Amino acid sequence: MKQITTIKTGIVFLAVFVLGSTWALACSNLGPGKHMGVVLRLDPAKGTMALMDAETRETLDFEIPELLLEKIHVDDRIVITFQKKKDHLLAKDVVVHTSERGVTRGS
Repeated sequence: MKQITTIKTGIVFLAVFVLGSTWALACSNLGPGKHMGVVLRLDPAKGTMALMDAETRETLDFEIPELLLEKIHVDDRIVITFQKKKDHLLAKDVVVHTSERGVTRGS
């Protein structure tokens, strides 16, 4: 019985490791001008959002137009296309992959 529990634990660990690694490695594979991660916070009044980068786990702050801001929610997993402007990042497009509402939405 203990052996079966150990095997089940190993399978769950392996699944989490493989799926987590795939998500994390995706950022570098997206190419320049794109990041993948989880939306940490939104500030519609300032037109900004914070994203936890899936690969580096760093928080990135973006200026984001109102139309794009309306498409996302805190805890959504997104791919963001952006342009670097001097000392800030400007969001150009957002694709939601998993939403807090359980629905996948396109750009």
